[in-house]
Order: sequence, then structure tokens, then C-alpha cells
Amino acid sequence: MRGMLAVFLGMTVAFLGLGYVRSESGLIHAFDTGLYLQLLGNLSEGRGWISSIVQERQFLAHHFQPILLLLVPFYNFASTAWMLLAIAWLATVMASFLLIRDMPRCKLASPGIAALASLSMFLHPTLSSRMYYSFVPEVLALPVLAFLACRLAEQRPLSIRECGVVCLALLVVGLCKENYWLISTWVAWLFAVQNRKQRLGILCGGTGFVFLGILVFLFVIWMPEHSTLKHYYGLSYFQNSAVQADGGMLARILGAALNMISARSLLTAIVVLLILPCGLILCGNIWTSLAVLPTLALVMAASNDQIHDLTNHYLLGALPFLAVSVATGWERLQVRVRSGKLRFYASVLIVMVPASFTLMHHSGWLFQLLFATERMDTRLRTATSELRETLDREALLLVDGQLQPFFHDFPKVRIIQAFQGNPSPLGPEDLAAAQHIITANDLRELERCDDVKGDAQALVRYDLQNFMEYCRWLKTQDFERTEYIAARLIHLKIKRALP
Repeated sequence: MRGMLAVFLGMTVAFLGLGYVRSESGLIHAFDTGLYLQLLGNLSEGRGWISSIVQERQFLAHHFQPILLLLVPFYNFASTAWMLLAIAWLATVMASFLLIRDMPRCKLASPGIAALASLSMFLHPTLSSRMYYSFVPEVLALPVLAFLACRLAEQRPLSIRECGVVCLALLVVGLCKENYWLISTWVAWLFAVQNRKQRLGILCGGTGFVFLGILVFLFVIWMPEHSTLKHYYGLSYFQNSAVQADGGMLARILGAALNMISARSLLTAIVVLLILPCGLILCGNIWTSLAVLPTLALVMAASNDQIHDLTNHYLLGALPFLAVSVATGWERLQVRVRSGKLRFYASVLIVMVPASFTLMHHSGWLFQLLFATERMDTRLRTATSELRETLDREALLLVDGQLQPFFHDFPKVRIIQAFQGNPSPLGPEDLAAAQHIITANDLRELERCDDVKGDAQALVRYDLQNFMEYCRWLKTQDFERTEYIAARLIHLKIKRALP
């Protein structure tokens, strides 16, 4: 236990330390951390759910995440990107504590094995990245999902009170993101099957159908009606070259189904279900293993490589269930291993496999550490504070994606040079109204905007088309240039368009 505590404390310092350096050095992007900082600022100042970054007057129609309201007091205390990373760490610690406490109580695993599985979850690349790379509100569901995972694995008939608590917990999970209603629906039905011999099984099943109705209502009716987009933009993640993209919803469903049997998706499933859990899910609790399926299915159905990336956030909803499966699987296997050394080495492997992915992944902790070491510049906080004092809070700012978190409380910010995250194209009205450009590169050394090349996929993923349009526009402008930090922070104050 002392060794695991030492690893936990050491990795906490490593994750949050790197997160702090990235936050202060302008290496945390508008997508997703800066976006949520702006939302919290708007909520705190009474502007509601408006977001200039994704051009939504009602952000809940873009991502249904009312759970963000819980973070407003934290924002008022410390409105920085690192604050959100620390909240992700806190949610992870709470989930780990619940697993360590409840698994022995529910007679699922010994305290030592419960702690081992929790540490394995803590080191998972999907979760650890939220502590140093980017924040998403879905991490707030982790403590609730940990509670549900233990109750589901216990396989004990629910009392009326317990059923009410479970249904309330499932409701909270759905408030973390629109697709999490699918997790709530599926888990409610699993509880219904477990309690099928009593009336509470009907209640759980009915609750599942209510959650499914909420999911359909949000996706089909409410979100499209209140969004500035023509359809839910997340549908663009589920395409297949064998199916016409303009074939409607049925074509999307068929494309998603074909994606699930692709080599890439099958490899993702093997890594998630077998390699990272060290194969223990095969011997683990069947109910928690089944609870993983909705989250994994959405990832496998996606055509976008970023969704399959282990350091991305899309697997978060499965991690507490996987942790319980790992714990119960090792609890069952270790009694057959007589050698104490072999049990020790197996325990080390359970921790080292996810830790290796976290550290050695092509966009993992070591890569980000090397990148942050090269680009570290803690002068940015002071320099941006100086720049902020010269700006009108209501002015339209065009800001680099990695600099936007320093200007999160400006309600009229549009992102330029957004080579990460979802493209947020600038319109002619944005360029016409722009008063300030805040950037690390004013493109003076780029003679021709069309010299920036990329294939069809790069044009979308890195928003190169939007970049070139912005570049051409910038070449026609007259502006006052102020360089605060060379190649890191440049302010261009637009004066007039050249003839």
C-alpha cells in the first residue's frame, strides 16, 4: 500500500506539475479547456450559456452539459486553465476513494486489490491526460460512475431507497454530456435485469426508457432547434467512405456500423478491453464488463482518428467499470497463484501497462513534457495581463487557440490558427468587425498564403482552409503592431483596410 501511495503522489506531482507549466506557458488550447473557461466566465457574469468560440448562443445545444454550473464557484476562486486540471484531479481522487472504500464493503475485492485497480485507473492515458493536457466536464461523472460500478457488481437486490439513489446517480451522469444519457440508459437496464424478480426491476427498466427518451429528444428535437448548426456536429465523427455522407441519418447509422468492424476499431477494442486491463476483464465481473459497452461502441463507431486516440477523453465513461472488472478479475485469479513473487510481479504489471501508455504514447506525458520544456515561458501570464489592460472587454478579438485561455473572460473572442480541436471558421462578419489580433505569429514571413499545403483530411482537421482565408485577409490590413514576447505574444491593433 505504501508503494502504491508513493506512485500516486509522484504521478500527481508529475501530472499537475506539467499541467501548471503548460497552463502558464500558453500550451493549453481553446479546445476544450479555454472553451469551458469562457463558458464559466459567461455564467459567472450573468451572460448565460453563450459561446463566441463555437458561435452558439445556447451552448447546451452544442454539448448538453448543465453539470458545468457546479464549477462556477471554483471559477470565481481561481479562473485559470490549471484550476480546471486540478478539478479533474480532484474528481479522479474522489472516484478512486469510492472504489477503494466500496469494493471491500461490497465484498468485490480486498482493500489492496481495490487500491491497485484504482491506481491503474488513475494512470490510464484517457484519465491522466485530463490532469495535464485538457479539461472536459465528463470527468465530474467519475465519482458517480464509481459508485454505480460497485453497486452493479455487487449483484444484490436493491431496496427502494437504494433504487432511488441509483436513479438519481444515473440522472447526474446524463447531465455531464448528451451521449452519457446512453450510459445511464444502459446501466439502468442492467440494474433492471438484476432486479427482474421484484417490482423495482420494472422501475429501473422504466427509468432507462425515460433516459432513452431524453437522449432522443435532445438529439432529434431540442439541440437542433436551439443550435446555430444545421445538425448535431458530432455526427460528422461517424462517416464511412463506403456510404454517401449526404444520405441522411440511416446512412450515418450504416456508416457507424461499418466502422465498428474495421481493423482500427477492432484494434481499439483489443487495447481497451484486453491490453490495458492486462486481460483481467475476462475473469472480472460480468455486469461491469457489460457496462463498458456503450462507451466503447461509440468510440468504435467513429471514423475520426482523434476519437480512437487513447489520450482523448471519449473513454472516460468506461473507466470506473473497467477498474471494478480489473479488481474482481485479479481477486479471482490471484488465489490460484501460490507464488508471492509472481503475485507481486503481476500486480506491478497491472499498474505498469497503463502507466507505460500514459508516459510513452506518441502524444503522452513524456512527449508533452519535452514539448513544454522547449516552449516553456512563464512570462506569458504577466505579459497577457499587461495586454489585457489595453483592451476593451466588448471588442471582438481574434486570438490564437493556445492564447485564448489567457483571455477567457472576453465574451467576443474568435479563434485563429486553431490547429487543434474542432474548426470554428471565421465569417466575413468576424473579419469586418475585428479590432484586435492576439497571436504568436503575425505571418510576416509567409509571402503567399497558398504556400501552406495539406491534404483533404488536413484541411478539415487543422482548419487550414480557414487559416488561409484569415491569412489573405490579414495581408490586406493596416495595423499597429506591438510585440510583447518574440514569437509568443504579438498584438495587432487593426487600423484600416489598405486599398
